[in-house]
Amino acid sequence: MPQDYDGVVTIWKRKYSDKVSHYTPYKVTQQFERFAKLFAPGDSYFYILNLHDLSLDYISESVERILNVAHKEVSIRELLAVALPEELKKLEKKEILIHQFFNTYLTKEELTAYKAIHCYRIKDKNDNLRTMLLQTMVLTQDDNDNIQHVLTIHSDVSHLKIMSTSKVSFIHLNNGTSFYNLNPNKPFEVQIKSPSETSLYDALTKREQEVVHYLAQGYDANYIAEHLFLSIHTVRTHRKNILRKTKCSNVAELVAQCLMSGLIL
Repeated sequence: MPQDYDGVVTIWKRKYSDKVSHYTPYKVTQQFERFAKLFAPGDSYFYILNLHDLSLDYISESVERILNVAHKEVSIRELLAVALPEELKKLEKKEILIHQFFNTYLTKEELTAYKAIHCYRIKDKNDNLRTMLLQTMVLTQDDNDNIQHVLTIHSDVSHLKIMSTSKVSFIHLNNGTSFYNLNPNKPFEVQIKSPSETSLYDALTKREQEVVHYLAQGYDANYIAEHLFLSIHTVRTHRKNILRKTKCSNVAELVAQCLMSGLIL
């Protein structure tokens, strides 16, 4: 088991745990579990991390299917240990950027309005390489406004052939200002002040967004036409226009870009 994950754990302890003075468990309801699954675009698992001591207040049973670990026994260290060594180095830099965004850039009222998105690669229980999409968002703050609980969802997006796992996006959950593909190796303040990309919501029409959601689920033009009450020709025209607007060469690239832009939850 690689030990490089200690760097990520140290960052979490120094930036979060040392500031949360007492342990408060997070109670997960059945409705909450259903809600969390809506954010998962593929085979996935999710957990609630208690930043007081980096314990898992909850983890979904689906982690066993992906990582071959008993969900009642797994800790955050086991979850980090499956990442490739080179990805762990990237994760350290990403976590520093994420901390800057949530704890320096945002006000305390804005903390629960954003989610952070990025990708990383792991080796699964059969030694197969997988690309995982990680989405994380703040659930609660303590009396001193320190982040206390976070929800994190890991989804297998290997089929999308995502080429880069270096960037981080911060997506506003209520159509506010979002920040796309930030580089952890570049000055944080410069990228925040001068965002280089705009949301795909601004580029695509409402109908095109609906088509994208069906394409992300693997449906063909016939299925989409039937469920959106359109002709096959119209669906194909929408798909062509979507690829042109997003500058994507195929549907897999399109879906990957939409995931990282928060268009697909």
